[in-house]
Amino acid sequence: MIIAVSGDVNTRDVLANLERRFADWKTSGPAVPWPPTGPTFTPKPGLYHVEKDIPQGKVYIGQLGTRWDRWDNPDNFALMVMNDILGGGGFTSRITKKVRSDEGLAYSAGSRFSIGTYWPGDFRVSYQSKNETVALAAKYSLAEIDKLRARRLPTTR
Repeated sequence: MIIAVSGDVNTRDVLANLERRFADWKTSGPAVPWPPTGPTFTPKPGLYHVEKDIPQGKVYIGQLGTRWDRWDNPDNFALMVMNDILGGGGFTSRITKKVRSDEGLAYSAGSRFSIGTYWPGDFRVSYQSKNETVALAAKYSLAEIDKLRARRLPTTR
């Protein structure tokens, strides 16, 4: 069962109300185990190339992200907004505009920031480009990331 609550509510009051309402519910069968502690694989930085006889390259540039179980992390929503501006916002995003619209290097280019449920999600920039322009598209994508790092976004705080 999943229960969703939205609106201007007091979390403690909602949880107490739910505890009271479900206090008489009895469980049957074994307890559902919590997911394992997570993957044991640690990504290693590097350039990974898979040789294929095709005229274009499919590129992912990325790193591990954060987790939703740390939902009190004040950065989660800022990271979602950052990703929308950088590459997740379609044609208005910076990577899409530069790599696809301005330079014509890819039909699709952008970024994704996923917040994992139990383990870290990932941040990735992705695009597909002709073999001859893969490196140039990477250069422009990384430059957009650097611009975002160098200059803080305006906030309302």
